[in-house]
Amino acid sequence: MPHQTAAVGELLAQLIAARTGLLQTGDESQADLLRRLRFERLLPCEVADLFHEIRILGNRATHEAGGTPSEALNALKYARQIGIWFHRTYGKEPKFAAGPFQPPVAPEDAAAPIRAELERLRTELLASKSAAEQAQLIAEENARARQSAEERARQEAEDERHGSNWLKMSNGRSKRFPSGLGDPKNR
Repeated sequence: MPHQTAAVGELLAQLIAARTGLLQTGDESQADLLRRLRFERLLPCEVADLFHEIRILGNRATHEAGGTPSEALNALKYARQIGIWFHRTYGKEPKFAAGPFQPPVAPEDAAAPIRAELERLRTELLASKSAAEQAQLIAEENARARQSAEERARQEAEDERHGSNWLKMSNGRSKRFPSGLGDPKNR
Protein backbone atom coordinates (compact mmCIF):
# COMPACT_ATOMS: atom_id res chain seq x y z
CA MET A 1 0.00 0.00 0.00
CA PRO A 2 2.85 2.51 0.54
CA HIS A 3 3.51 2.43 -3.21
CA GLN A 4 -0.13 3.41 -3.88
CA THR A 5 0.10 6.20 -1.33
CA ALA A 6 3.33 7.39 -3.00
CA ALA A 7 1.43 7.64 -6.28
CA VAL A 8 -1.11 9.92 -4.58
CA GLY A 9 1.78 12.02 -3.26
CA GLU A 10 3.26 12.30 -6.75
CA LEU A 11 -0.06 13.41 -8.22
CA LEU A 12 -0.63 16.02 -5.50
CA ALA A 13 2.88 17.44 -5.96
CA GLN A 14 2.31 17.66 -9.72
CA LEU A 15 -1.08 19.29 -9.14
CA ILE A 16 0.52 21.92 -6.88
CA ALA A 17 3.19 22.58 -9.52
CA ALA A 18 0.55 22.83 -12.26
CA ARG A 19 -1.66 25.20 -10.24
CA THR A 20 1.29 27.49 -9.63
CA GLY A 21 2.73 27.35 -13.16
CA LEU A 22 5.80 25.37 -12.13
CA LEU A 23 5.02 22.01 -13.73
CA GLN A 24 7.81 20.96 -16.04
CA THR A 25 7.47 18.37 -18.73
CA GLY A 26 10.12 15.72 -18.91
CA ASP A 27 11.67 13.29 -16.53
CA GLU A 28 11.80 15.32 -13.33
CA SER A 29 11.94 12.97 -10.37
CA GLN A 30 9.54 13.28 -7.47
CA ALA A 31 12.43 14.20 -5.16
CA ASP A 32 13.50 17.01 -7.51
CA LEU A 33 9.94 18.31 -7.84
CA LEU A 34 9.51 18.35 -4.07
CA ARG A 35 12.83 20.20 -3.63
CA ARG A 36 11.74 22.77 -6.21
CA LEU A 37 8.33 23.25 -4.58
CA ARG A 38 10.05 23.66 -1.20
CA PHE A 39 12.56 26.14 -2.68
CA GLU A 40 9.69 28.18 -4.13
CA ARG A 41 8.08 28.17 -0.65
CA LEU A 42 5.01 26.34 -1.89
CA LEU A 43 5.51 23.53 0.63
CA PRO A 44 6.05 24.19 4.33
CA CYS A 45 8.91 22.14 5.81
CA GLU A 46 6.57 19.78 7.65
CA VAL A 47 4.54 19.05 4.52
CA ALA A 48 7.68 18.56 2.42
CA ASP A 49 8.93 16.07 5.03
CA LEU A 50 5.65 14.14 4.79
CA PHE A 51 5.87 14.07 0.97
CA HIS A 52 9.45 12.78 1.16
CA GLU A 53 8.59 10.13 3.76
CA ILE A 54 5.74 8.83 1.58
CA ARG A 55 8.10 8.79 -1.41
CA ILE A 56 10.72 6.83 0.55
CA LEU A 57 8.19 4.32 1.91
CA GLY A 58 6.74 3.86 -1.58
CA ASN A 59 10.17 3.28 -3.10
CA ARG A 60 11.03 0.77 -0.40
CA ALA A 61 7.75 -1.09 -0.89
CA THR A 62 8.12 -1.12 -4.67
CA HIS A 63 11.79 -1.98 -4.99
CA GLU A 64 12.04 -4.34 -2.02
CA ALA A 65 8.71 -5.98 -2.91
CA GLY A 66 7.03 -5.47 0.38
CA GLY A 67 6.91 -3.11 3.28
CA THR A 68 5.48 -3.72 6.69
CA PRO A 69 1.93 -3.11 7.87
CA SER A 70 3.22 -0.35 10.17
CA GLU A 71 4.90 1.37 7.20
CA ALA A 72 1.66 1.14 5.23
CA LEU A 73 -0.29 2.65 8.13
CA ASN A 74 2.25 5.47 8.49
CA ALA A 75 2.05 6.16 4.75
CA LEU A 76 -1.75 6.46 5.04
CA LYS A 77 -1.44 8.84 8.00
CA TYR A 78 1.09 11.02 6.16
CA ALA A 79 -1.03 11.08 3.00
CA ARG A 80 -4.05 12.10 5.05
CA GLN A 81 -2.13 14.98 6.61
CA ILE A 82 -0.97 16.12 3.17
CA GLY A 83 -4.55 15.90 1.91
CA ILE A 84 -5.82 18.02 4.81
CA TRP A 85 -3.10 20.63 4.18
CA PHE A 86 -3.85 20.63 0.45
CA HIS A 87 -7.59 21.06 1.08
CA ARG A 88 -6.98 23.94 3.50
CA THR A 89 -4.42 25.64 1.27
CA TYR A 90 -5.84 25.14 -2.22
CA GLY A 91 -9.46 24.38 -1.45
CA LYS A 92 -12.12 26.81 -0.39
CA GLU A 93 -12.02 25.86 3.29
CA PRO A 94 -8.89 27.20 5.02
CA LYS A 95 -10.42 26.32 8.40
CA PHE A 96 -11.34 22.77 7.37
CA ALA A 97 -11.33 20.46 10.41
CA ALA A 98 -10.93 16.81 9.59
CA GLY A 99 -12.15 14.22 12.03
CA PRO A 100 -9.76 11.83 13.74
CA PHE A 101 -7.78 9.35 11.67
CA GLN A 102 -9.68 6.10 11.19
CA PRO A 103 -7.26 3.23 10.55
CA PRO A 104 -8.44 0.69 8.01
CA VAL A 105 -10.23 -2.37 9.31
CA ALA A 106 -7.91 -5.35 9.63
CA PRO A 107 -8.40 -7.75 6.74
CA GLU A 108 -10.15 -11.02 7.40
CA ASP A 109 -7.78 -13.91 8.05
CA ALA A 110 -8.26 -15.82 4.80
CA ALA A 111 -5.86 -18.55 5.94
CA ALA A 112 -7.94 -19.53 9.02
CA PRO A 113 -10.06 -22.16 7.21
CA ILE A 114 -6.93 -23.60 5.61
CA ARG A 115 -5.20 -23.84 9.01
CA ALA A 116 -8.27 -25.59 10.46
CA GLU A 117 -8.24 -28.10 7.58
CA LEU A 118 -4.52 -28.73 8.09
CA GLU A 119 -5.07 -29.34 11.79
CA ARG A 120 -7.88 -31.80 11.02
CA LEU A 121 -5.64 -33.66 8.55
CA ARG A 122 -2.75 -33.76 11.06
CA THR A 123 -5.07 -35.26 13.66
CA GLU A 124 -6.18 -37.95 11.19
CA LEU A 125 -2.58 -38.67 10.24
CA LEU A 126 -1.47 -38.99 13.86
CA ALA A 127 -4.34 -41.36 14.61
CA SER A 128 -3.12 -43.69 11.86
CA LYS A 129 0.56 -43.71 12.95
CA SER A 130 2.39 -45.74 15.59
CA ALA A 131 3.66 -44.08 18.77
CA ALA A 132 7.22 -43.77 17.43
CA GLU A 133 6.03 -42.30 14.16
CA GLN A 134 3.81 -39.85 16.07
CA ALA A 135 6.72 -38.68 18.20
CA GLN A 136 8.83 -38.14 15.05
CA LEU A 137 6.03 -36.15 13.35
CA ILE A 138 5.49 -33.98 16.44
CA ALA A 139 9.23 -33.27 16.67
CA GLU A 140 9.31 -32.24 13.00
CA GLU A 141 6.28 -29.95 13.44
CA ASN A 142 7.84 -28.36 16.53
CA ALA A 143 11.06 -27.71 14.59
CA ARG A 144 9.09 -26.02 11.77
CA ALA A 145 7.11 -23.92 14.27
CA ARG A 146 10.32 -22.89 16.07
CA GLN A 147 11.91 -21.90 12.75
CA SER A 148 8.80 -19.89 11.82
CA ALA A 149 8.82 -18.15 15.23
CA GLU A 150 12.49 -17.25 14.78
CA GLU A 151 11.74 -15.79 11.33
CA ARG A 152 8.90 -13.71 12.80
CA ALA A 153 11.18 -12.47 15.59
CA ARG A 154 13.81 -11.46 13.02
CA GLN A 155 11.18 -9.59 11.00
CA GLU A 156 9.85 -7.81 14.09
CA ALA A 157 13.39 -6.82 15.09
CA GLU A 158 13.94 -5.51 11.55
CA ASP A 159 10.67 -3.52 11.72
CA GLU A 160 11.65 -2.13 15.12
CA ARG A 161 15.09 -1.17 13.83
CA HIS A 162 13.53 0.70 10.88
CA GLY A 163 11.17 2.48 13.25
CA SER A 164 14.00 3.56 15.57
CA ASN A 165 16.05 4.74 12.59
CA TRP A 166 13.19 7.04 11.61
CA LEU A 167 13.11 8.43 15.12
CA LYS A 168 16.86 9.08 14.97
CA MET A 169 16.51 10.74 11.57
CA SER A 170 13.84 13.09 12.82
CA ASN A 171 15.95 14.03 15.88
CA GLY A 172 13.03 13.29 18.10
CA ARG A 173 10.73 15.73 16.27
CA SER A 174 7.14 14.67 16.34
CA LYS A 175 5.57 13.83 13.00
CA ARG A 176 2.24 15.18 14.18
CA PHE A 177 0.82 17.67 11.76
CA PRO A 178 0.78 21.20 13.19
CA SER A 179 -2.72 22.56 13.46
CA GLY A 180 -1.96 25.92 11.85
CA LEU A 181 -0.18 24.43 8.86
CA GLY A 182 -3.07 24.93 6.48
CA ASP A 183 -3.22 28.67 7.05
CA PRO A 184 -1.85 30.34 3.87
CA LYS A 185 -0.12 32.94 6.07
CA ASN A 186 2.14 30.15 7.39
CA ARG A 187 3.31 29.07 3.93
